[in-house]
Formats: sequence, C-alpha cells, structure tokens
Amino acid sequence: LYGVRDNKNEWLYKEFLTEFFEQNPQNQLYLSCSREVFENVEKPNNIHFFKGYVQDNLPKSVIEKSPKILLCGNKSALGK
Repeated sequence: LYGVRDNKNEWLYKEFLTEFFEQNPQNQLYLSCSREVFENVEKPNNIHFFKGYVQDNLPKSVIEKSPKILLCGNKSALGK
C-alpha cells in the first residue's frame, strides 16, 4: 500500500515501482490517491489505484500486526 496525491503527476519513485511490478507480477501494489485518480494511466495489471488516504485504506489485519509505518509528506502539513 503506497500513498500519493494522484496517480499521474505526484508519484515518487514511479519509474522504479512500475518497473519492479512489471518484472514481478506475483506481487501487488495498491496505490492510494488522496487527491485524484486519473483514468487511462498506463500501468502493469498488478498495480491498483483507489481514491483515499492510506490510513483510511489499511486493512484491519495489517494494523493488528503492529506494523512499522513510514509517513512522507509536506512537513508543514503533517500532524495537523
């Protein structure tokens, strides 16, 4: 599960992740887009886009395992 603003413009490590998932079709990437999900974005079949914030889309089964979570973003907006 990876969070971005949108699936077209604001996607850090886009080339790396796209290449990795093209070469590893057994893995899945779920891209959580907080602003907008653009249609017709070229991607491998194992990358899935959906609208919403990462924290709202974490499965309960993941949260119950006490994962380590890395948050990235605009430091002036974090924690507000």
